[in-house]
Amino acid sequence: MKFRVLSLAFCLSVLFLSFLNAQRIGDVLCTDSTTEHIMDFASSGKTACGVVFYVDYAQGRGWAVELTEPAVPCSWSLVTADVPGLVNASFVGAVTQTDGFHNTQMIRAAGSAAQYPAAYSVDFAHGWYLPAAGQLRQLLTNLSIVSASLTMLSSYGVPTSNFVGEKYWSSNEGGSGYAVPIYDFGLVGFTSKSDTNNVRAVRTFTFAPRNPQYRIGDVFHNADDNTDGIVCYVDSTGTHGWMVAMQDLGTYAWATEGQTVTSLPRTHYTSYGSWSGYCNVFDDTTGYSNTMDIRSDGTSATLPAAYAVDVAHGWYLPAVGQMTRLYDALPVVNASLTINGGTSLSTSEDYWCGSWSFGSSTVYAWYSDQHTGTINGATSTTLKLVRAFRNFTAEPSQQHTVTASSDCPTCGSVYGSGVYDENTVVTLTAVPDTCYRFVQWSNGETANPYSLTLTSDTMLTALFSTSNFYINAYPNDPVLGEVLGSDSFSCGTTAVLKASPTHCSRFVGWSDGCTQNPYLLHVASDSSVMAIFVPDSILVTVIPEDSTMGTVSGSGYYHCIDTAVLCAVPAHCYRFVQWSDGSVENPRAFVPTFGQTFVAHFEIIPYQLSVSANNAAYGHVSGTGTYDCEDTAVMAASPYSSYHFVSWDDGEVTNPRRVAMVRDTSFVAIFASNIGVSAYETNSPIRVFPNPTSDVFYVQGDDIQQVEVYDLTGHVVRVVRVANPDGLFVVDLSAFAASIYPIRISSENGMVMHKVMKMK
Repeated sequence: MKFRVLSLAFCLSVLFLSFLNAQRIGDVLCTDSTTEHIMDFASSGKTACGVVFYVDYAQGRGWAVELTEPAVPCSWSLVTADVPGLVNASFVGAVTQTDGFHNTQMIRAAGSAAQYPAAYSVDFAHGWYLPAAGQLRQLLTNLSIVSASLTMLSSYGVPTSNFVGEKYWSSNEGGSGYAVPIYDFGLVGFTSKSDTNNVRAVRTFTFAPRNPQYRIGDVFHNADDNTDGIVCYVDSTGTHGWMVAMQDLGTYAWATEGQTVTSLPRTHYTSYGSWSGYCNVFDDTTGYSNTMDIRSDGTSATLPAAYAVDVAHGWYLPAVGQMTRLYDALPVVNASLTINGGTSLSTSEDYWCGSWSFGSSTVYAWYSDQHTGTINGATSTTLKLVRAFRNFTAEPSQQHTVTASSDCPTCGSVYGSGVYDENTVVTLTAVPDTCYRFVQWSNGETANPYSLTLTSDTMLTALFSTSNFYINAYPNDPVLGEVLGSDSFSCGTTAVLKASPTHCSRFVGWSDGCTQNPYLLHVASDSSVMAIFVPDSILVTVIPEDSTMGTVSGSGYYHCIDTAVLCAVPAHCYRFVQWSDGSVENPRAFVPTFGQTFVAHFEIIPYQLSVSANNAAYGHVSGTGTYDCEDTAVMAASPYSSYHFVSWDDGEVTNPRRVAMVRDTSFVAIFASNIGVSAYETNSPIRVFPNPTSDVFYVQGDDIQQVEVYDLTGHVVRVVRVANPDGLFVVDLSAFAASIYPIRISSENGMVMHKVMKMK
């Protein structure tokens, strides 16, 4: 016969039963600050206000989540500034933050509900606050139990709402513009404070602390037989429970053929049948007495499994109810066994339990089927593993009482009083009321919260006093304006804050939503308020004097703190002269202070033409002057008597000559003496080659006597009188500049003029 493991509902009921008469997760927090089990709440006559999701038995405190949440999600803050005193959380460290109460207190002290909607959406006056990121993560851990309690409270007619939001705000911020939400109650993230997310308030409650000395997975040492065991179950006090042995004892039969146990009631599974006198196998947790009863009905030969355990030192065969609890904690127990030198329980082999049943004719015993997670029955002669259990009771620790009070009940409240175990770290918190501030503890300590290690009964008083509060008023941008009025004020008085914008900005309001100026602020705590200025828009207009002369850029609206850049781009043949205000800077950058119009002035570019003669005695030239860009200039060369015009210095022979003006230009007219030559010969039988040339040229003809080379001023620069063996006159111009060189060739028949162009 085989049955399923415990259902979730049964596991939850076992969890609740294990904490009877103690605070536990899923309990109902009532308005009188007590807790009630969810099954007992309906008959308690009390009013519910929350559900417990965390309990610290050593500290005597816990956290409960509110039954409902605001219907409309809200922003964390509409102020992009750090909350004074609130430490920015890192991305990884956010989940270690658990002080939501003080976080909420600091947020609310920093501004109004309009500035910090999330922190003001909770009922802080009655102890509810925006949870820290670590508290939200703790709520995630036990969310299924909390949700089950909320659902049951709803069935009782109590208004509740379950968790449906994608993201919930914590009270931690990550910087001036970011806060920490918990995504789907698990993943930490940083998002803009102005985003809208859900809010669920939590509250701290206290109770008489207990000492949970042991938890599942701890090692318990047995002094009487000097053995160790691993805790697999512990009650709510942490001082009583069961441990499992470090090793298996071996493989045994439960009983020999036909052996029955008359002293031990048979057990059955409730869904198997209602057998009168039998008990539910899962309720059976009395392994020690079962083992003793089994041993009383036989010997080690007839009941091997029960005799394999060392009952003399308290070890026994576990009952079914004990094995099921072990199976629930098996991953933790096996890990601890491995770490502490034991042998983990097999997940593929079966273990005998100290409970039994029988069919019509065959005796069965119960065993835990470790590899399927079920409780089964098998014939008692089957061989299975045995692992012993043992009960434990821890010695209670010394406890001390902490009494923390206020020197003035109307000035503030103090939290942390209670009974704690010796050497426990206790945290005391003083919360001043409006118009009061915490000064110090009666022992001189000024830390708040204040943590101390408890070694004796302790009494401490929180000292409060009325005091001035500092109002810090400042501008969002000091370039745009200033704020007057920051100072220290007595609580209850009125601070007068005045925002003064500059000539190019305007005041639009204060960071808490107030638009009055001056602002009359009631002083009740240290506060920071920011004046919000915005720059005015200034129109700058840029135009050209004549759009055909050039284009401009830079027109538009500017804030008075912006930089305008004006640029004038002249068209072809034009140049920029100046702006209408006389500035010649282009491009031009400046910060506008009022609306202005700028005109760009351009002018056509003038070019200079210079015309001269190689020798003023040889001829006259004309055309020198100033011309507009792309105008056409006309220049002419007129030789005097006995001289002739050879060419212009660029080789051009056109005369008169028309020139398009696109730059400053100069030309030289080359005149030469006729020197007895009746005409400038270009078609004579004398050859001049190559022409043009880069170095040498040759002269070939009959009866040549000499070759003379002139520069453009008419001076002789080279004379060649002797021909080479081939009869050629070789003239080397490699040392001369590139230009036109007139040459005169003398022969027996007379003189001939030529010109040669020397290239670079």
